[in-house]
Amino acid sequence: MSNTAFVRAMAQFPIQEQSDLDQAVRILRKIRRLRPNGQVPAITYPRALALLSFAMLTSLQDGWSRDNEAAWGPFTHLPPGKLKNRALKLARQAWKLQQALPGKGTYDYDVLWALALALLANGNYTNAEKRLREALAKTKDWNCICDSADSFVYLGKLQDVAGSPPQPGARTLVDGAINEALNKVEDVPDWFRWVSAWVSFAEAAVANAAKNPQEEAIKLDQAIAELRQILPDDDPEAPIDFDAGALLAAAVHRRSGLPMPPPDCTADEAQRLWDQFLDEVAQRRRIAWSAQQEMARANFDINNATAMTISTYWRQTLADLDK
Repeated sequence: MSNTAFVRAMAQFPIQEQSDLDQAVRILRKIRRLRPNGQVPAITYPRALALLSFAMLTSLQDGWSRDNEAAWGPFTHLPPGKLKNRALKLARQAWKLQQALPGKGTYDYDVLWALALALLANGNYTNAEKRLREALAKTKDWNCICDSADSFVYLGKLQDVAGSPPQPGARTLVDGAINEALNKVEDVPDWFRWVSAWVSFAEAAVANAAKNPQEEAIKLDQAIAELRQILPDDDPEAPIDFDAGALLAAAVHRRSGLPMPPPDCTADEAQRLWDQFLDEVAQRRRIAWSAQQEMARANFDINNATAMTISTYWRQTLADLDK
């Protein structure tokens, strides 16, 4: 088995169907069993373990099943707590192996990012941020930097932190990624737009807590504008961005309750978008989804006041939509 198998596993992401995830896990578990040897390059093995860790967390957070024993093996039907723990062990093993590689550094970010996500899922917020900062210092890839901006929302790190050197927050990271994309290509990747919208929604939550409805409305309008560029209106076969569907419904719902909402930001439109999101999840994932399950995906730092402000705003919005 060569690096080709790992590339084939990576190609399954982002997950659109249950078979995508099952196929990725099947390949990654086979690589894991082989260990680094003539068939599996040493440089590939840590990345495969890191991606397997991420796949396990994806199944848990996005509601995919793990009942295909041929694909999932010992991870089949594993309880959430144990699955998170196993994902963290895999990510830690991957980073240990990555550090032992001669001439390491090329793929350090990939492995560190997976470790940070596993730490975040297990409630180890301080070390999750530490690993993300380490990862950012090792990459200039704006796709990777955008990934970190997403995670920083859950840690409550929206704005830059002064210091030497200063530590960028989610807003600086995602704006930098978008500007870089605009300089190099004509279209900004949808993933960048979603993260920008997520950061704007988080900023709206902070404005709401500060009782600043004007700023809240501005941030929600920014989020909605980004999200409406992502979601296809006229192509039922196009890949669905599940995260964008839920976030758009939430942003429209919040905006409908503020002064001077745009014509397409009504409570009825928000409910329609939420129901459409639930229908898409049911069709693509073949499961019944709910606001409670959507809330459970978000691993906010319970020790950070800003993160808790965002969490409360997000959860209250989803609860309103699910009534």
